[in-house]
Amino acid sequence: MSNLLFNKHPIVVSQELAGALTELDPKKRPRISEAAVLQQIHYWIEKKQNYRDGHYWVYNSLEDWTKQFTWIKTAKTMKRQLDWLEQMGILITGNYNKLKIDRTKWYTIDYDAFSRLVSPFTRNDQMEMVDTTKCKGSSQPNANSHHDHSNTIEYTKNTKDLERDALSSSRQTEKLPLVAWPDSLGAMTDQISKLLLDVSDQGMSADLLQKAIDLTKIAEPNTPYGYLKTILDDWLGQNIYTMHDWQALQKKKRDAKNREIPNIPIYKI
Repeated sequence: MSNLLFNKHPIVVSQELAGALTELDPKKRPRISEAAVLQQIHYWIEKKQNYRDGHYWVYNSLEDWTKQFTWIKTAKTMKRQLDWLEQMGILITGNYNKLKIDRTKWYTIDYDAFSRLVSPFTRNDQMEMVDTTKCKGSSQPNANSHHDHSNTIEYTKNTKDLERDALSSSRQTEKLPLVAWPDSLGAMTDQISKLLLDVSDQGMSADLLQKAIDLTKIAEPNTPYGYLKTILDDWLGQNIYTMHDWQALQKKKRDAKNREIPNIPIYKI
């Protein structure tokens, strides 16, 4: 499986993925939000629920999709994210709802199309795309089964089960920060994910978390976790929670440094 798509929470977006989707846009609009949505859909597909017609699918109302992304405020905006991915040919949609009046869309990823589309904009070692969601058989009932449940009931049951498996605590997906993890630092580990989540829960803003990650990338340490934790612990110790706090700290350091260099007069002998 390509490391463009992770198999765990939090919602961490590969810079390669966000950059590739941006390149696909004719107007080169930043597509980091669409990358996060695609990553989240991939995450749920990997749970291998709802097998239909050779694929595993995920489905939800637009309102419930919106709850998984704190920066997406309305169902209308959520629909635009999903529609764009569908228009690009990355998402495939279906309707396997029991009730004919239920128009809730089901989504799966066309991994072959995804690979073809983004390969011109990514490194070769990023593109070992494998669709692990396909299988020859499944114990899941088909869409016409009399034992199948309605869309809402089935999703509610699955979500509770999946969230219990995915998270070690009661934290919900929508509380997790959106950050871009550099590929140069290797894979995002569970230890780093927990660190980011813990610091986010203490009130640190997502843009400041991103700043800490960017500084770690510049330093290129052999152990990103230790370096990142040192930065974040230092900031928390100084009550630095936002980019405004951090910028004020940098100004304070510059002012202090300037005061340490006295204006020594030069005397000619």
